[in-house]
Amino acid sequence: MNTYIAMHPNNNQQYFATNNKSAEFELRFWQSLAHLQTTGKWLCLIAPDPLPAKAQLIKAGINLDRMLIVHSKSDAQAIKSASNALSHNKCSTVVTWVKHLTNLDHQTIQQSSIQGNTLSILIKTENAFSKPTRLVA
Repeated sequence: MNTYIAMHPNNNQQYFATNNKSAEFELRFWQSLAHLQTTGKWLCLIAPDPLPAKAQLIKAGINLDRMLIVHSKSDAQAIKSASNALSHNKCSTVVTWVKHLTNLDHQTIQQSSIQGNTLSILIKTENAFSKPTRLVA
């Protein structure tokens, strides 16, 4: 199951979880991103998993000339890249794929979204939630 978290710059958050991995769902997701791309700013994809074929992106209406793809080797690197992209206000939307997300990561992304007035979409893949660490006294 993938969980989608949209964090708006006005501090509004929306959560959506789905098992739907159909071609129709993917097309609608990318079409929604294409709609967000109309501001003339960049669409930034960080650690996309999976990245659709170029033809699928074009079919969805994505402007490839205004799309950045950032690859990362770890979730920590992806969060850092997302935070940087969000805080500089050069992107209309930053979409980040992660496997593990801590509360601190979530707060970092939220603050960067507010600072840069940029929409953030986090996509957490199955089993992405980190269990809180319990400190024993």
